[in-house]
Amino acid sequence: MNSLAISDGLLFLVACYFALQIRVPVAFRLGSAILGAAAVLGVLRFSGLLPLPQLHSFFSALGASSAFVLISASVMWPTRIVSTKVKYASILLIISAALGLIMVTGFGFVIFGQLMAFLSVLLLAVSSIINKRTDCFFGSLTFAVGFLLFVMKYDIPGYLQPGDFLHIFTTIGLIILGRIHFSMLRLSVPRR
Repeated sequence: MNSLAISDGLLFLVACYFALQIRVPVAFRLGSAILGAAAVLGVLRFSGLLPLPQLHSFFSALGASSAFVLISASVMWPTRIVSTKVKYASILLIISAALGLIMVTGFGFVIFGQLMAFLSVLLLAVSSIINKRTDCFFGSLTFAVGFLLFVMKYDIPGYLQPGDFLHIFTTIGLIILGRIHFSMLRLSVPRR
């Protein structure tokens, strides 16, 4: 089996786990669900079971332009309405997806999604430095390393392709940032 199918499968499992966690902010769950949809389509594509390259590319672009925006917003502002209310998280999703679609199809700015993802992660990193949150910083750094290795087309011939690094580091970043939400929940539960 193709390494991309395996790393996408790992991303799918972790993204689905966080998408189904009711106690995690809606924006984080929605961003995870988008990444999970792109990952499952990647598994189908790279395993050869049901290759749908256009659909996988569409959800990957949606993940780049919207999922990382939602995840970053939920970590920076975990109690704000954009993170906690379905209506406002959906509005952020629709606006970022529409902006990505307009920039790519209307203006031919193909890397807009990657740029949005990188800017979201950069904003999360800056916010974590300002607020002295090392766990957030490492989560955002993990995402950024995955983006960089993917853009630089870094690979380990015969073992890992550039997309594998994007999948693996996105998975690790999700785990780090998702654990932050769970630790905040433990802090907010009153002791008996």
